[in-house]
Amino acid sequence: MHIHSPRKLLICFFLLMMALPLCTVHAKLPEGGYTDTEKVGFAFYKFANIKPNFTDWDISADAYKNAAAPLDRIEYRRKNAIRLDQGYNDYDPDTDLIHVIADIQVVKLPDPTRPAITLSFNQSSTDTYFPFKVGKLWIAVIPRDIDKFEGIHLSPAEYSDFVKKVSNDTNKKVPALIELWLRPLTAETKTPSMIDRQPYWPLLADIASVTIWNTDKTQVAWSYDAPGSAATMEKKNDLVDLYGKR
Repeated sequence: MHIHSPRKLLICFFLLMMALPLCTVHAKLPEGGYTDTEKVGFAFYKFANIKPNFTDWDISADAYKNAAAPLDRIEYRRKNAIRLDQGYNDYDPDTDLIHVIADIQVVKLPDPTRPAITLSFNQSSTDTYFPFKVGKLWIAVIPRDIDKFEGIHLSPAEYSDFVKKVSNDTNKKVPALIELWLRPLTAETKTPSMIDRQPYWPLLADIASVTIWNTDKTQVAWSYDAPGSAATMEKKNDLVDLYGKR
């Protein structure tokens, strides 16, 4: 899912969460069989221990929109509810990750010995979140510890390579894309939080991997895979934020 405007949210109860191990990056559900919005819905209702009413979920498929006869639309909704029910039953938040791609701004901080980049989601609130509309609910997916990726120190060679891949623009601040694979951890299922006059249900997720692309998504400028994930590889980058937190 490509989200153009990630928003932010302070959720106090998540501060009490204990550290949990990251999962292996693979999916139990059939690849391409379910959208990331549907996976967010599966995860939320799994944590709530409630079977959702799938007839309320968004019908956006062309097969439904192009069905002129009312009976064809009824049949499509019936079959889609069966599909979603199977997906909900099979869904495992430990193995079925949520995929997000969002627009960001990269601030370049050149330095002769220890250059760095910072990532900005163009928001002023405390915590980044990504909104998903599932049926009648708005769910805010919150990547845990995303602030650790907001400042990345690179070697001079890595920094030069990063700048060339992201943009040839000489401006200090340039646009880019961030791609995240997220493992759902827990959800607030009792009370939503009001954001922009809209109730959002918070869903906390661990970060399994991060990739920074140029805006055309043709060049990988930098990537990180959490320890224990299938995509883990050796990295020379020293991943810290600019304030010394690890």
